[in-house]
Amino acid sequence: MLLFDGRRICQYLEGRRTDVVVMGGLIETDRRHTGFRVLHEGELAGSRLFSRWSMGYAPIQNADLDRLASCSGPAVVDELIRRLPSFYVAP
Repeated sequence: MLLFDGRRICQYLEGRRTDVVVMGGLIETDRRHTGFRVLHEGELAGSRLFSRWSMGYAPIQNADLDRLASCSGPAVVDELIRRLPSFYVAP
């Protein structure tokens, strides 16, 4: 899931741990990306949120991204799930 507020990007990655870690490393070392930080890394409590997608995109408001960025740990995933119905998601 790729969230974009017109200025900043927040990407939610899920899958096999090794694959996600490799992808995060690629994103972090890409010179086009600045201010990279991991908000949460851990095992899913349940099933995958987006198991049928390879990538989804949602344009969101600055305040929505601010709220996600202000969370840490599992609260980030909880906030994403809570706000997801209000996003227009293009798979």
